[in-house]
Amino acid sequence: MGPSTLGMEGVAKGTTTLTLILKEGVDELCRDTVRVTVIDLDVTWETNTNPPQAIATPNDHPSHAAQGGSLGVKYFPGATGPGGGFSDFVQVRVATDPAVANVRVLLKALDPDDPSANNDAVDGDLVGPDNRDGNHLDTGELGLVELLTGANGEDATTFRVAHQPGDNHRIAATMKQLTNGTPTLDQLDDTNVPPSNTNPPTQDQPQNFIGNVSKLLTVWRTLHVERDVMQAPVT
Repeated sequence: MGPSTLGMEGVAKGTTTLTLILKEGVDELCRDTVRVTVIDLDVTWETNTNPPQAIATPNDHPSHAAQGGSLGVKYFPGATGPGGGFSDFVQVRVATDPAVANVRVLLKALDPDDPSANNDAVDGDLVGPDNRDGNHLDTGELGLVELLTGANGEDATTFRVAHQPGDNHRIAATMKQLTNGTPTLDQLDDTNVPPSNTNPPTQDQPQNFIGNVSKLLTVWRTLHVERDVMQAPVT
């Protein structure tokens, strides 16, 4: 008998012990005991600071306000004062739960549909890409990146966000390189990845995708106003 490949699908995270028994008819030929760990994969946004901080400020998107929630998170890449530079680099962190070292994770950046009401001047369709930062490689900044988790089950990479207000990003992550002979990440592109935190919430993860997709990160900008008084000087 030649070598065989066995597959297993996990339904809940955790570790369990399995006993594999090879039989010929009713006769046992051999047995072996293995430990199998089913893990979750999480993808989060963090600031590109030391130490990094989670980007968790809710995106107060008007299209989602009526549903009683926020649509992903918001990030301000602009300068905090006149003459300052952009803070447009963030970190994308992946983490396994439970923590498992040396797990290979593939990432892909996506530009989903803007969640504004459709058929209006802001967003007239149901698909991406629709970011407006034309001089920025917003959805290609990551390309296809491979991470390898450390002892804590985590790894991170930097990502440069777009500059135009309203532009948005999601990051898809998977531990599975191929699904039915096709690259797993090829299942997702800008036209079919949904915005996050949709209603119902189960719709924010693409169906049949073996992996996880980050929350929607939306670019916000600060408007700096200088108040000048045009009057004659006091003599």
